[in-house]
Amino acid sequence: MKESVWVFSVQVPTILYDELVTYMTTWPIEGIWEDDGCIKLFVDEARVHHVRASLDDLGEAVSYKTATSPDINWNAAWEAAFDPVYIDRFCLIYAPFHTIVSDATYCICMQPKMAFGTGHHETTYMMIKMMSAMDLKDKAVCDIGCGTSVLSILAEKMGAKHISAIDNEKPAIDNSQYNIELNDCNKIEIIYGSLEQLKSDKFDIILANINYNVLMEAASSLVDLVKDDETQLVISGILTVQADHIIERYQKLGWTMVKQMKRGAWSCMLFNGNMEKRMTV
Repeated sequence: MKESVWVFSVQVPTILYDELVTYMTTWPIEGIWEDDGCIKLFVDEARVHHVRASLDDLGEAVSYKTATSPDINWNAAWEAAFDPVYIDRFCLIYAPFHTIVSDATYCICMQPKMAFGTGHHETTYMMIKMMSAMDLKDKAVCDIGCGTSVLSILAEKMGAKHISAIDNEKPAIDNSQYNIELNDCNKIEIIYGSLEQLKSDKFDIILANINYNVLMEAASSLVDLVKDDETQLVISGILTVQADHIIERYQKLGWTMVKQMKRGAWSCMLFNGNMEKRMTV
């Protein structure tokens, strides 16, 4: 074990806090810790330059200072702090080391990692909340940016006939595979890559818990995945202050917004397809 690691203590504006925490988990870091509004990044010395450059690219949005600290397994410490997540009585997300007695309709066991999608984040919570009011029985589902595949696992438990779970991050794919096996799922196809690999497929339900920039860029590609007028799209990873731009973009492509949910600084939206309007756009 290394004797020490670099610690970046990062201060960010409250309105960007959750989004930047999520973004920083994709960096080459040993661990991440949130301490009373301060984001602490634990970085191997070989990756210090990369992380410093990434922080500098954020400009005046952040300020940070550095120090060194004894090296410990921060990911293991994060896992130890993992608490079960309850979404009403609809869904319970827990770790293998929890002892669970629950009356939740669906229980999902997740091996906690720093990958986005354990249900603790507002966006994942809202995606599951939206799904609780949907009929997934015998539906073809696409989970874009699947992360830990918690949504895919829930979709199978809700009766979906097939789920395509896609992500372009290898750690997410590995964690997804582990969690899918942990929950004895057999209707989920894991796909490592981009939406281009799905262009010939059509879905009844599309789930996309990603981020604002990707959702804006992928809007036209998502249209190609629509099966018919009954296709439903649930998206999140969007700050509420960005929501109007997303709504305008998707409505222009023929989607009809049915519901918007807010939690903390984040929004989640449910859209229905409208093939007739879409063909005229």
